[in-house]
Amino acid sequence: MPAKRLPMRKTREVLRLRWGLGLTSRQAAASLGLARSTVAEYVRRAEEAGLSWPLPPDCDDFILEQRLFPLGSVPTSTPSSTSPALRRWLSPTTCGPESAGPAAMSRG
Repeated sequence: MPAKRLPMRKTREVLRLRWGLGLTSRQAAASLGLARSTVAEYVRRAEEAGLSWPLPPDCDDFILEQRLFPLGSVPTSTPSSTSPALRRWLSPTTCGPESAGPAAMSRG
C-alpha cells in the first residue's frame, strides 16, 4: 500500500527549509518530524518536476501536487475520466519559471 502523501503545506515547508534556508535533509526532517527519506523523496520529486525556490506565486497547492505526483505516476481505475482540457491545464509548464508571466495567466 502506498504511503500517505504529505499535506501540501508541509511539502512547501520541506522545500523552503531545504532550498530556501539550505538545511540538510536530516535537519529539515528533524524540524518537521519526518523521516529523512521522506524529505529526500519530496525534494527529488520537486527537482524532477523542474521546481525551484521560491515557488511561483501562481503555484497553488493543487498545481504543486499535480507537478509532484503527475497523473501517470499513480495508477487510476478510470484514466479516461480525465478530460483533455484538465490534462493540458496540469501540464508540466503550469508551475515553473516559464509560467510566471502574463501569458501563463491567460492559459485556460
